[in-house]
Amino acid sequence: MEVCPSGCHGNGHCRHDATCECYGGYAGADCSIITCAAGCEPPYGTCYNGTCHCAPGYGGLECSMALCPGDCSGRGTCVEQTCVCDAGWTNDDCSSRACPGDCSGHGTCVDGQCFCVEGRTGASCGAACSGVGGVECSGHGTCLDGACYCLPGWSGHDCNWRACSFDCSAHGFCHDGVCTCLEGYKGDDCSLPDAPTGCECALGCVRSCLSKCTLLHEIQGAEEAHTCYVRCAKGCTNGCADEA
Repeated sequence: MEVCPSGCHGNGHCRHDATCECYGGYAGADCSIITCAAGCEPPYGTCYNGTCHCAPGYGGLECSMALCPGDCSGRGTCVEQTCVCDAGWTNDDCSSRACPGDCSGHGTCVDGQCFCVEGRTGASCGAACSGVGGVECSGHGTCLDGACYCLPGWSGHDCNWRACSFDCSAHGFCHDGVCTCLEGYKGDDCSLPDAPTGCECALGCVRSCLSKCTLLHEIQGAEEAHTCYVRCAKGCTNGCADEA
């Protein structure tokens, strides 16, 4: 009677012709080799002693599953060896924080923060400030979130207008650094009263008293308004008499 080699190691049965017929999971002339799951073959994997050793980029029992870099860092889904990152994450392995709007194509994203190119600003580098000659804020201010913050002495949405002293003291209009004063005021910054003399002075003063005391009438009544007017008009008479 023919004897099979090593008795098929107990992993198969011996045929009449002294050859081994291996059970599932075993192979070789003497059934001593442990096989791997079907499909474990180059270039995806190599079978050794029953274990499929996968090539880089592949995994699974038979190494047929394509893997993604770093397993997408636990922040994405692997689809055909490409990471589809969760919201807020980016890079091939989803290891970096994403920037808003991908910096609008006008900046560099570093760990979730945009560093904008010159002329762009804002969290996503989507904002830009206007200016003269293509220079943001006309070179007289700082651009922040799309708005110009002008240096002292400059004004306007693009910092192209020269500012006026003390903003014309609220008694005039500023035009490129020059104040145009309202009636009754003068000076470079419209801070000096330009009061009329004599009768014109008294008339202007009385009108001012009427305006002020009429408002008091609406708030505190006729008696208080009358007292206000008498006191105010007396001051007009005395003050304008000095200028006459």
